[in-house]
Amino acid sequence: MELAMLSPIVIVMIVCAIDVGRLALVKTWTQYAAAAGAQYAVQKGFDSQSITSALQAATSSKSVLASPSPSQMCGCPSETGITPATCGQNCPASAKKAGSYVTVTASYAFKPIFRVPIVTYPDQITSQTIVRIQ
Repeated sequence: MELAMLSPIVIVMIVCAIDVGRLALVKTWTQYAAAAGAQYAVQKGFDSQSITSALQAATSSKSVLASPSPSQMCGCPSETGITPATCGQNCPASAKKAGSYVTVTASYAFKPIFRVPIVTYPDQITSQTIVRIQ
């Protein structure tokens, strides 16, 4: 009788643990894919389609997408990130010139196996990498 009472609770706990594991795996996939796209940009320069292809080839999951598409901007490094600037001009905080940066974002639409009202999962898993290419 005790087993009959506890088994539904144990099954829900197991399924939730599987979903948490899947969530960690998907986060790893998106981080790796964004890093692979950024690495391509560093090695070969900015080409949105090629960076997207490198991102998608980095993982075995076809559900990891470059969304939004890779973008390029000129800017200066600051304490809070990259401040937009005109390419080639000196940065305000230093004598260095503004550089060209590429932003690569990988995303995955996460769908848990089992939705439990007390456990909230994100609908979208995203990872972003910003690299200087010049």
